[in-house]
Amino acid sequence: MPPSANHIPGIREWDTPQGWHVAELHYSCDPAQRGPNWAEETRKALGYSQVDWDREMEIDWTAGLGACYFDKEVLHNHYSRKAGGPSYRGVMLEEGKAPVFETRAGGPVWVWRLPERVAGPRNRRKHYNRYCIGADVAEGLEKGDASAAYVVDRLRYELVAAVHCRLSPDRFAEMLNLLGRYYSEPDLGPYEVAMLGVESNNHGHTVLSDLSTKHKYPRLFAQVRGQSAERRLGWFTSSKTKPVMVDYLAKVIREKELVLHDKALVGEMLTFIQAANGDLGATGGDHDDRVMAAAIALQMHKLSPAVRPYVVERGGVLADLRRSGSGEAAAWVAV
Repeated sequence: MPPSANHIPGIREWDTPQGWHVAELHYSCDPAQRGPNWAEETRKALGYSQVDWDREMEIDWTAGLGACYFDKEVLHNHYSRKAGGPSYRGVMLEEGKAPVFETRAGGPVWVWRLPERVAGPRNRRKHYNRYCIGADVAEGLEKGDASAAYVVDRLRYELVAAVHCRLSPDRFAEMLNLLGRYYSEPDLGPYEVAMLGVESNNHGHTVLSDLSTKHKYPRLFAQVRGQSAERRLGWFTSSKTKPVMVDYLAKVIREKELVLHDKALVGEMLTFIQAANGDLGATGGDHDDRVMAAAIALQMHKLSPAVRPYVVERGGVLADLRRSGSGEAAAWVAV
């Protein structure tokens, strides 16, 4: 590179106080990429939002700060038009040790699609690993933040049920226990309840403790931490994991991959921003508990074993994929 290339379009140079000489190369330093239509055509081909393009290609790392983190055009034109209230609203109860959903006005459980085993035909095809749940835990105070959870039907890639409530952590744990067992395939074994990922920060420890010891929930997500490879229950949201989970949610929204019906979730996405200091969250006075629960739920989808059909072999013998070369342990725990 010549001693000074500032005269070349797309190249900028400067010296830092520490003595470094910096050369910044914009894509327009390539003459083939200076045409008036190249940027817009390439942005669309790559599937970038305008903010993503400005950051990655225009070298503007402040782009989008204070603006909606999700694609507002997609939220307004695609999801807002289809979103609404639930098909059913009610509570989770236990009858004879079996979970039951009972419709009730004002109930905290919103359902758009009942479990296939409840609503499907008798000859329906059963699947392993079909459902997973992500939960964001709050303290449970009447005027505080709410706890939230979403159920993902991984076969349809659809948010089929939600919980939004201000229950104490122990009561929220009871709710999640029943919800996870309700969205299950109990005929396929005790571990075919929904994979349940609970945020382990703060009051999440209480919820996880109750689920593990009191309710004996058999399929709790765990993470491996540190050099000791210790498994710890729950999803830990940190400065490292939060951008990963939120970026993945933003991606599937932008690409219209996820099926969702919850107008309240769409509303929270529209007020979810990245602040000037880089923090991700709701604007002042707004909430993001639904956004965080949905983001955790999609991480459970990514990290869970693949959805697989329960196969019927010749002679009517049921082939259990867990014990026929799948390599999965019966009590699988995500890492």
